[in-house]
Amino acid sequence: MEMLYGGAAVRHSVKMRFWKPAILAAAVLMLAVVAGMATVIQNIPDLDQMLSRPAGPAASTRLAVHLSDLPPYVAKALLSAEDRNFYGNFGVEPLSMLRALYADIRAGRIVEGGSTISEQLAKNLLPPQRSPIIQKIREIVVALMLEHRFSKDRILELYLNRVYFGAGAYGIDTAAHRYFGKPARQLTLYEAAMLVGLLPAPSVMNPRHNASLARQRARTVLQDMVSTGFLTPQQRRGVVAAAAEKPPTAP
Repeated sequence: MEMLYGGAAVRHSVKMRFWKPAILAAAVLMLAVVAGMATVIQNIPDLDQMLSRPAGPAASTRLAVHLSDLPPYVAKALLSAEDRNFYGNFGVEPLSMLRALYADIRAGRIVEGGSTISEQLAKNLLPPQRSPIIQKIREIVVALMLEHRFSKDRILELYLNRVYFGAGAYGIDTAAHRYFGKPARQLTLYEAAMLVGLLPAPSVMNPRHNASLARQRARTVLQDMVSTGFLTPQQRRGVVAAAAEKPPTAP
């Protein structure tokens, strides 16, 4: 029995000699992460200061529009294409965020999206960082700040008034005038879908430079609206047919 006990004690001693450095290293790593996060958070500008800055050059923006002044299908198109769970999340989608963050860390750069509308607004507000990983962490923190400070409708309104739509147009009212020669409150459903369709790559999908791709993206957004229940398939077909018969034209 003494030999067995002694053997177990030896094995325990060996295990502890192995695990103690690993536990210490893990503890040091956690402290470094916490310290790094604290530094990142401390260097984030004040939210009011960020919101006071114009979204783009003065010539590229118009007066802000209220969400209530826009046709309801503008927000529905945006939510269908960009953040279907916007009213159900708290500014981030943890599973999507972790999946995207893991892919980004492996690649050492941003390779996967997964951003909510609140995170996209945060990205618009924040000055860019050299490290894409730090930038992503800052966006998450600011998204949570926005969610704590504002209602969902207000976040959506801020986003629509600041996001870039290509052709030097920041904000949906500027984009509506730039592409269709009208205020945002007069947008048709097809025009709203086309503007929302520009968001992933506004310079590439600019209807002035690539009309066929812009129309294709508009149809995709309309299909997204069918998937979310905002449109029926018949309504989508009617909107697409009407646009084909009388395409929207830029001034």
